[in-house]
Amino acid sequence: MLIPELELAKSLTSQKNHQISLNSYFINSYWKKGQENRSLNSYFINSYWKKGQEKGSPLSRETRLYPFSFISLVKNCNHKGLGIYYLLSAFIFGISGTLISVLIRIELYSSGNRIISPENQNFYNISITLHGFLMIFFLVMPGLFGGFGNYFVPIFQGSPEVVYPRVNNFSILILFLSYLFVILSLISEFGGGTGWTLYPPLSTSFMSLSPSSTAYLIFGLLMSGISSCLTSLNFWTTILNLRSYYLTLKTMPLFP
Repeated sequence: MLIPELELAKSLTSQKNHQISLNSYFINSYWKKGQENRSLNSYFINSYWKKGQEKGSPLSRETRLYPFSFISLVKNCNHKGLGIYYLLSAFIFGISGTLISVLIRIELYSSGNRIISPENQNFYNISITLHGFLMIFFLVMPGLFGGFGNYFVPIFQGSPEVVYPRVNNFSILILFLSYLFVILSLISEFGGGTGWTLYPPLSTSFMSLSPSSTAYLIFGLLMSGISSCLTSLNFWTTILNLRSYYLTLKTMPLFP
């Protein structure tokens, strides 16, 4: 009675060993294919890298050594890279605005003229104007919305990139140009001492009647507004069209 059971056990054992050998065969074959695919991937990556070295693409030696250069700023369309550029530019603009505020505080330290000469009293109004413009339109808005927004908005909603990366790059280039126009108002004619709100009576006084400097101020603010509007439209389009599948406008969190 034990012989059929032994034969059955032997047959089951042989089938099991055969199945194990088949599994090991398939595992080894898939492992070999994975090794071949990895070698092919590394080959293609190395070949593309060498072509980039020859053609001077973003993988070139200059870009790797100087990641924060003007050429990389013009070519870069990654939302994280542009967010870092926004933060760096806001830091530089904030330093210039802080220096102007230090000048104002030294002048107001005591009564009388300390730094600004009596013949150039309008320079105090110019300092107030530039300090307000730089701190609001070139420190707070690019730093908070352009910097942190570009860096974190695509990450929070699970999208790989913003919808219009070139527009994103174009907006930060416009920001530098608008800063240049605002600084040009300082050396144009008598300077734009209109106050940062551009309200009367400073904007209509005889000491502030400098058409070219006021035009530089307004044009710089206009370009800064165009830059922030392009960035905001890019964010809104990204949130509407490029968020994750399971996220809706009701379930999307404001903070991570």
